[in-house]
Amino acid sequence: MSSTTVLVISPTGELRQSLSELFSASDQVTDARPGAGLLSVLRRARPRVVIVDRIDERPEAAQLEIALVKELCPQARVIALSRNSSDADAFVVEQGIFCYVAAPCEGELVRLIHAATHAADVEAICTS
Repeated sequence: MSSTTVLVISPTGELRQSLSELFSASDQVTDARPGAGLLSVLRRARPRVVIVDRIDERPEAAQLEIALVKELCPQARVIALSRNSSDADAFVVEQGIFCYVAAPCEGELVRLIHAATHAADVEAICTS
């Protein structure tokens, strides 16, 4: 299986740190804080999976981040996380993300990252 680059967009570094401990050394888990620096991280990292964290706390920023990912890394699978799920989170589904999860546990999130990577691999095979 090929290595996976996972980008975590979060106002804190906690999620990246916990995911880094769960993935193998061949995988890369990196993070970006919301804001202007995200653009350069997306261009440099070219992630296969992007996790947009805490969309419920910052819906406008999350919406912009998802749009940037889809524009700059169209092959990336986006997983959106909400700590407190509500109807207001529906905007992320409308943006065509891979998955929306409310308050996931780490094990569930790791399974979703592997599913997103597998989906990207299958799509790459089918389009080549």
